[in-house]
Amino acid sequence: MPRPVTRRSVLRGVLGGATVGVALPFLDFFLNENGTALADTGAPLPEDGIFLVASLTKPIVAMAALLLVERGQLALTDRVVDLIPEFSGADRKSITIRHLLTHTSGLPDMLPNNVELRQENAPLSKFLAEICQIPLSFPAGRGVQYQSTGLLVLAE
Repeated sequence: MPRPVTRRSVLRGVLGGATVGVALPFLDFFLNENGTALADTGAPLPEDGIFLVASLTKPIVAMAALLLVERGQLALTDRVVDLIPEFSGADRKSITIRHLLTHTSGLPDMLPNNVELRQENAPLSKFLAEICQIPLSFPAGRGVQYQSTGLLVLAE
């Protein structure tokens, strides 16, 4: 089998590491790992590695939320605190589903301890608990800021 483009990309330094898996009915499962799992450790990619898909989930979460809106089970004007009571505080009471979808909630993109939480494989509930406490960057609806934290709240 020819070398996957991922191997060439790793060798050229375009990617630090990549795993490609292919499953077809007429072909045994093919798995190829190249590069390192984490640039700072130099550890090779494991066959059973789990990868953070991060922003790839944002459109899926948004689509799921909008499907609930279409079904009448959620409204864009619903306040987050009414759905997640621990998402409370005077600065949060006006944040709506629309704010989460449009990156206008005032939530930051990442938590200050994001890397540490990821390294300890913290559950999403721990991320959510910290998001419920973190100060807003601006009042809801008064600015736009890319916010991974808002999409995690929306997923909840």
